[in-house]
Amino acid sequence: MRQLTVRGILCNIFICVVLAVLLVGCQNKEPSEGEDVETASVPSVTAQTDTVDGKGTGTGTTAVESVSETTVPERDNPYEIDENGAFIYAPPHGVSDEELIAAAQIMYERACEVEWAYEVGCPYELDYSSTAENEFGWQYYEIKDSRIHNLKDVMTDYCETFMPSRKNQLSELYMEERGKVYALSGARGKNQYFLDATVKSVASDASGLTFAVEVRYDGDDFTSDIIVKHQRFGVYISASGRWRVTEFELPY
Repeated sequence: MRQLTVRGILCNIFICVVLAVLLVGCQNKEPSEGEDVETASVPSVTAQTDTVDGKGTGTGTTAVESVSETTVPERDNPYEIDENGAFIYAPPHGVSDEELIAAAQIMYERACEVEWAYEVGCPYELDYSSTAENEFGWQYYEIKDSRIHNLKDVMTDYCETFMPSRKNQLSELYMEERGKVYALSGARGKNQYFLDATVKSVASDASGLTFAVEVRYDGDDFTSDIIVKHQRFGVYISASGRWRVTEFELPY
């Protein structure tokens, strides 16, 4: 009876050892291909971050896709001067005042250049050996440009920048005679005190956009103090994004 008890105990010990070996082997087994491993799961949409815009927060959540450069398209220069000299900029939906003011600054400087070229000087090549005079004896010089056949052609070029309805002096500065077009080209010097002109704000109405412009002068003939003047600068924007000036005063 005692031998059976000892033998039974030995059998039980042997069985426990075998089971222990098998259990250890299962725990050390490498996962086979295709098996799911819980610790290998990584979120693919969002990742926690300790910074937001470079400032520590410890609570920010950033979409993984947002770090890709292609998801934040960068606009190139949206402004264009076309082959005819027109300023083109179609403001996108929801455009900010700052963006409109930046565009208006470029357009304002463009208006200064065009006004100076047409109403102070002449943007075309002139033949100073071929002249004509008006009823006041003013001397005009022949325009040597194959595109210019009459005053209407001059007006067309000028109105790439300015609205035809805006008052101008082209009829006094250009004339037709003997089938040719002549320009007065009474060039003068710029205001020596002019410093700069800056577009400051914008307002809109049914007729277009109106900008407030601050013009600064380094004194005048009577003072050396900085003089600040204010102007209105109006533009009309067509459906195609073409800007034309409706209200403007040359600052120099």
